[in-house]
Amino acid sequence: MQRSLTEYNSILRLLDDVYGKFKRCFDLPGCSVWVLYTLRTASAPCTQAEICEGMMIPKQSINSAIKRLLADGCIALKQGGDRREKLISLTEKGKALAARTVDRMIAEEEKAFLAMPESERMQFLWLFRRYAELLKAGTEIAIRTPEEGEDER
Repeated sequence: MQRSLTEYNSILRLLDDVYGKFKRCFDLPGCSVWVLYTLRTASAPCTQAEICEGMMIPKQSINSAIKRLLADGCIALKQGGDRREKLISLTEKGKALAARTVDRMIAEEEKAFLAMPESERMQFLWLFRRYAELLKAGTEIAIRTPEEGEDER
Protein backbone atom coordinates (compact mmCIF):
# COMPACT_ATOMS: atom_id res chain seq x y z
CA MET A 1 0.00 0.00 0.00
CA GLN A 2 2.79 2.44 0.92
CA ARG A 3 4.37 2.02 -2.53
CA SER A 4 1.06 2.98 -4.20
CA LEU A 5 0.64 6.05 -2.00
CA THR A 6 4.22 7.11 -2.67
CA GLU A 7 3.63 6.79 -6.42
CA TYR A 8 0.36 8.72 -6.16
CA ASN A 9 2.02 11.56 -4.22
CA SER A 10 4.88 11.61 -6.72
CA ILE A 11 2.34 12.07 -9.52
CA LEU A 12 0.67 14.94 -7.62
CA ARG A 13 4.06 16.64 -7.15
CA LEU A 14 4.74 16.22 -10.87
CA LEU A 15 1.45 17.94 -11.69
CA ASP A 16 2.20 20.70 -9.17
CA ASP A 17 5.55 21.20 -10.90
CA VAL A 18 3.95 21.34 -14.36
CA TYR A 19 1.36 23.92 -13.30
CA GLY A 20 3.98 25.82 -11.29
CA LYS A 21 6.17 26.15 -14.40
CA PHE A 22 3.21 27.49 -16.37
CA LYS A 23 2.40 30.03 -13.66
CA ARG A 24 6.02 31.22 -13.45
CA CYS A 25 6.16 31.51 -17.24
CA PHE A 26 3.04 33.71 -17.17
CA ASP A 27 4.54 35.99 -14.50
CA LEU A 28 1.15 36.14 -12.77
CA PRO A 29 0.21 35.32 -9.19
CA GLY A 30 -1.17 31.80 -8.89
CA CYS A 31 -4.70 32.82 -7.94
CA SER A 32 -4.88 35.25 -10.86
CA VAL A 33 -4.03 32.36 -13.18
CA TRP A 34 -6.86 30.26 -11.74
CA VAL A 35 -9.36 33.14 -11.99
CA LEU A 36 -8.41 33.62 -15.65
CA TYR A 37 -8.58 29.86 -16.21
CA THR A 38 -12.05 29.62 -14.67
CA LEU A 39 -13.40 32.58 -16.61
CA ARG A 40 -11.88 31.28 -19.85
CA THR A 41 -13.40 27.81 -19.47
CA ALA A 42 -16.79 28.92 -18.12
CA SER A 43 -19.74 29.18 -20.46
CA ALA A 44 -20.98 32.37 -18.76
CA PRO A 45 -19.75 35.03 -16.32
CA CYS A 46 -19.00 33.63 -12.85
CA THR A 47 -19.46 34.83 -9.30
CA GLN A 48 -16.58 34.90 -6.84
CA ALA A 49 -18.25 32.05 -4.93
CA GLU A 50 -18.36 29.91 -8.08
CA ILE A 51 -14.67 30.51 -8.73
CA CYS A 52 -13.78 29.67 -5.11
CA GLU A 53 -15.88 26.51 -5.18
CA GLY A 54 -14.64 25.36 -8.57
CA MET A 55 -10.97 25.92 -7.78
CA MET A 56 -11.12 25.04 -4.07
CA ILE A 57 -9.25 28.26 -3.25
CA PRO A 58 -10.09 30.44 -0.21
CA LYS A 59 -12.34 33.45 -0.80
CA GLN A 60 -9.70 35.88 0.48
CA SER A 61 -7.14 34.68 -2.07
CA ILE A 62 -9.61 34.84 -4.95
CA ASN A 63 -10.76 38.29 -3.79
CA SER A 64 -7.17 39.59 -3.95
CA ALA A 65 -6.74 38.19 -7.46
CA ILE A 66 -10.04 39.72 -8.58
CA LYS A 67 -9.02 43.12 -7.23
CA ARG A 68 -5.68 42.92 -9.06
CA LEU A 69 -7.27 41.81 -12.35
CA LEU A 70 -9.96 44.49 -12.03
CA ALA A 71 -7.35 47.20 -11.40
CA ASP A 72 -5.42 45.98 -14.46
CA GLY A 73 -8.58 46.20 -16.59
CA CYS A 74 -8.64 42.45 -17.29
CA ILE A 75 -12.04 41.72 -15.77
CA ALA A 76 -15.35 43.52 -15.40
CA LEU A 77 -17.98 43.22 -12.68
CA LYS A 78 -21.71 43.57 -13.23
CA GLN A 79 -24.72 43.15 -11.00
CA GLY A 80 -25.83 39.57 -10.50
CA GLY A 81 -29.07 38.06 -9.28
CA ASP A 82 -29.10 39.91 -5.97
CA ARG A 83 -27.57 43.18 -4.77
CA ARG A 84 -24.47 41.57 -3.26
CA GLU A 85 -23.75 39.19 -6.12
CA LYS A 86 -21.36 40.38 -8.81
CA LEU A 87 -20.80 38.55 -12.07
CA ILE A 88 -17.20 38.50 -13.24
CA SER A 89 -16.26 38.40 -16.91
CA LEU A 90 -13.16 38.96 -19.01
CA THR A 91 -12.71 42.29 -20.76
CA GLU A 92 -11.03 42.47 -24.17
CA LYS A 93 -7.74 43.07 -22.35
CA GLY A 94 -8.46 40.04 -20.15
CA LYS A 95 -9.26 37.88 -23.18
CA ALA A 96 -5.95 38.91 -24.74
CA LEU A 97 -4.12 38.07 -21.50
CA ALA A 98 -5.89 34.71 -21.31
CA ALA A 99 -4.93 33.98 -24.93
CA ARG A 100 -1.24 34.57 -24.07
CA THR A 101 -1.36 32.59 -20.82
CA VAL A 102 -4.04 30.16 -19.69
CA ASP A 103 -5.12 29.22 -23.21
CA ARG A 104 -1.67 27.67 -23.63
CA MET A 105 -2.15 25.65 -20.44
CA ILE A 106 -5.64 24.56 -21.50
CA ALA A 107 -4.32 23.49 -24.92
CA GLU A 108 -1.69 21.28 -23.28
CA GLU A 109 -4.28 19.76 -20.95
CA GLU A 110 -6.49 18.98 -23.93
CA LYS A 111 -3.61 17.41 -25.86
CA ALA A 112 -2.73 15.20 -22.90
CA PHE A 113 -6.33 14.08 -22.49
CA LEU A 114 -6.80 13.45 -26.20
CA ALA A 115 -3.67 11.28 -26.21
CA MET A 116 -5.71 8.77 -24.18
CA PRO A 117 -8.64 6.81 -25.61
CA GLU A 118 -12.00 8.06 -24.36
CA SER A 119 -12.51 4.94 -22.23
CA GLU A 120 -9.23 5.66 -20.39
CA ARG A 121 -10.18 9.33 -19.90
CA MET A 122 -13.53 8.37 -18.39
CA GLN A 123 -11.96 5.69 -16.19
CA PHE A 124 -9.24 8.12 -15.03
CA LEU A 125 -11.79 10.79 -14.11
CA TRP A 126 -14.07 8.33 -12.36
CA LEU A 127 -11.25 6.79 -10.31
CA PHE A 128 -9.66 10.13 -9.45
CA ARG A 129 -13.05 11.56 -8.34
CA ARG A 130 -13.78 8.40 -6.32
CA TYR A 131 -10.43 8.58 -4.54
CA ALA A 132 -10.85 12.31 -3.82
CA GLU A 133 -14.34 11.78 -2.37
CA LEU A 134 -13.22 8.85 -0.21
CA LEU A 135 -10.21 10.82 1.05
CA LYS A 136 -12.37 13.86 1.77
CA ALA A 137 -14.92 11.81 3.71
CA GLY A 138 -12.20 10.07 5.72
CA THR A 139 -10.40 13.34 6.41
CA GLU A 140 -13.57 14.99 7.68
CA ILE A 141 -13.91 12.22 10.25
CA ALA A 142 -10.19 12.10 11.11
CA ILE A 143 -9.85 15.83 11.85
CA ARG A 144 -12.63 15.81 14.44
CA THR A 145 -11.80 15.31 18.08
CA PRO A 146 -11.25 11.64 18.92
CA GLU A 147 -14.57 11.43 20.76
CA GLU A 148 -16.58 12.69 17.80
CA GLY A 149 -14.68 10.57 15.29
CA GLU A 150 -15.21 7.39 17.29
CA ASP A 151 -18.99 7.80 17.19
CA GLU A 152 -19.06 7.69 13.38
CA ARG A 153 -16.74 4.76 12.79
